[in-house]
Amino acid sequence: MRRLLFLVLTIATLACTRDDRVQMSPSKEFKAYLSVAESSGGYGIWVVNISDLRNGTLNSMEMEEYPASLMAYISWDDENRLWFYSSDDGRYFYWEKSEQWTVFSWDITITSEISPPVSLLEQTDRNRRNR
Repeated sequence: MRRLLFLVLTIATLACTRDDRVQMSPSKEFKAYLSVAESSGGYGIWVVNISDLRNGTLNSMEMEEYPASLMAYISWDDENRLWFYSSDDGRYFYWEKSEQWTVFSWDITITSEISPPVSLLEQTDRNRRNR
């Protein structure tokens, strides 16, 4: 039963992450999308993927603590940082490239010099109002 649920969730997620859900970076150098992987516990988790324009994966991070059964959103900011938001706990993460892609946890009380892109804040605000 668990495998069937994972399969249904994966198919539903892939339907929601087809090419129109792939997001191009402002610099037009990178693309990002969400996918689903099976966790060690047998349930679906979100995976944040960043690739170059030839679809060569540059970064793929399994978000172990974020079940794919809950909503998650990604968006680029103007500085080519990729942001991830989870409706599960309201946390934000972002990836920034220097030599490689590095992930950071974001909290307004700790990191106020940067903030999530407006498009992501609007999406998460719509999600909160629709509950």
